[in-house]
Amino acid sequence: MCVYNHLKTQIFTFRNCYFIMGKRPRSQTRGQNIDGNNCLRKSFLRIVGICGAIIFLTTIMVYTPALRNGFVNWDDNEYVYENSYIRVLNLHTLSWMLTTFYAGNWHPLTWFSHATDYAIWGLNPFGHHLTNIILHGLNTLLVFLLVTQLMLIAKKIPSASLPSLMFLTFTVRSMIVASVTALLFGVHPLHVESVAWVAERKDLLCAFFFLLTLFSYIFFGLHC
Repeated sequence: MCVYNHLKTQIFTFRNCYFIMGKRPRSQTRGQNIDGNNCLRKSFLRIVGICGAIIFLTTIMVYTPALRNGFVNWDDNEYVYENSYIRVLNLHTLSWMLTTFYAGNWHPLTWFSHATDYAIWGLNPFGHHLTNIILHGLNTLLVFLLVTQLMLIAKKIPSASLPSLMFLTFTVRSMIVASVTALLFGVHPLHVESVAWVAERKDLLCAFFFLLTLFSYIFFGLHC
């Protein structure tokens, strides 16, 4: 309820800033315009932050039952609890991660991720599942931010007009589209295997860096 009230307050603030910007007389100074744009910017970023936090936490909550799971004897054994190479982080094991095909795969980042989990949690499956769930929550958050950027592109806002017009044209409808898309991605049953199965960490890491790359590329294109 507190989050909902805070979000509603920020939306009203955003609308008030928009109204003030539209009703000022032509004799207004450039400094007043900048103040109005800053008001819109701050309100908009707060709304994005609140929606992003809600989406991230909702996704985490949906997958919390996986924290009660243990390891399975399908790839989890080769990847984690029977893999002696992830039990120590040193130059030898890092060299192994970078140069060796193991269990039919070459994915050094995945091995490093499992080794980091082992260093923190040992063979407690709770921690390994927690990392998967957090990664999926971050992926869902990135989908939300990516769709937000794509909505700006769909409105064909020229980069020279940012950041002022960005806040005037990004409507509540656009925010709803981004939120619904991200939640559908986050809670879709298709992702259960990748999140609840420790050995599928590689799928979550691949999605994370793929989405981060797309977001960074689009963000760079909008602001340059």
